[in-house]
Amino acid sequence: MAPSLDALLPISRTASRWVHVALPVMLMGLWTTAAAGFFVLAGGFRVELLVLGAAAGGGLGAGMLRRAFRQQEDLTKLVYLMQLGRSGPAMLGTRIRGYVLCLFALAPLALGMLFNAPEVLVTPAVVLNVVLLVIGVTTADRP
Repeated sequence: MAPSLDALLPISRTASRWVHVALPVMLMGLWTTAAAGFFVLAGGFRVELLVLGAAAGGGLGAGMLRRAFRQQEDLTKLVYLMQLGRSGPAMLGTRIRGYVLCLFALAPLALGMLFNAPEVLVTPAVVLNVVLLVIGVTTADRP
């Protein structure tokens, strides 16, 4: 995460991005698989829901990467008075950066739980989360 620490690694910047996303992807995949496993063990859900839970980890890791490497808010520019308080230009876009990828990653898991038909969603969920992972890694702003 720190450019000075990244400089110590004998790898390229692109490889550094993949290193930074590997841990969040593994942790989020484990977490969503465990959460889906809880619902499978509780009864009423199919075992394929575990695959959807594991697939959601890629998109969640990509969202975390985009969120971690977002541009800092510029508070020196003109501040507008809005309904929810004072806000600078593009402040909302800066604050939600990364959360949208997380919502897209969790959509197949939520649909699989809602309709209890996860086998139809397994392949689209895996493809969607791989695409989200590539988007998150390639579009994350570097400091």
